[in-house]
Amino acid sequence: MSKDIQNTKTDGSPAALLQIAVQQGADVESLEKLMDLSDRWEAKQSQKSYYNALTEFQRTCPVIERADTAHTSKYATLERIVMTVRENLADCGLSYRFEHSEDKGQFSVTCVVTHIDGHSERTTMTASADTSGSKNPIQALGSTTTYLQRYTLLGSLGIVTGGEDVDGGSPANLVSDEDLVVLRELLDESSLTEKAFLQMGKLKTLADLDSHLFKRACARIKKGA
Repeated sequence: MSKDIQNTKTDGSPAALLQIAVQQGADVESLEKLMDLSDRWEAKQSQKSYYNALTEFQRTCPVIERADTAHTSKYATLERIVMTVRENLADCGLSYRFEHSEDKGQFSVTCVVTHIDGHSERTTMTASADTSGSKNPIQALGSTTTYLQRYTLLGSLGIVTGGEDVDGGSPANLVSDEDLVVLRELLDESSLTEKAFLQMGKLKTLADLDSHLFKRACARIKKGA
């Protein structure tokens, strides 16, 4: 870099130095170095803006209540999560989108959270189609997709859903949504059918399984009997 460029008054940013270098007819090698420096500097600033915005979002985001019920379990639907966070996201200059892919029966959803300055962060989860109940193939895929969208969005934003007391007491210790995915994947690979497993455990659905019995249930499914 020439002394003329170094001695010229600027705001100190690589972009400003690059503009001056062009005006002063700097050689190609110097311009390339300044362009690379400018790109890295802008990427770093964009990343800082993203983390500052995410911090502000987490500070101002209201609690997302588990006000919806499925199989006696309380949870927050994707719609409830989106409705709760979208205004705070916009105020902080953040947005999100989902990307989907499939490979050998495994479905992946990636939540991409982006700041208006350009920096993005990605969170990916993968699961097989939710074939529980009487779902047709499209419904099974839709159920899995919604599940993955819900948890990748929560994970990307670093937030958790709040609990809700049941008649002043604690909710039942049922398996989590993550455990349900594991159980269904094991059943898909086992000679033991879901119906047979439910009958052995005297359960109406997999979601009724006590969380303390999760490891034992996994072992039973792997044995296939």
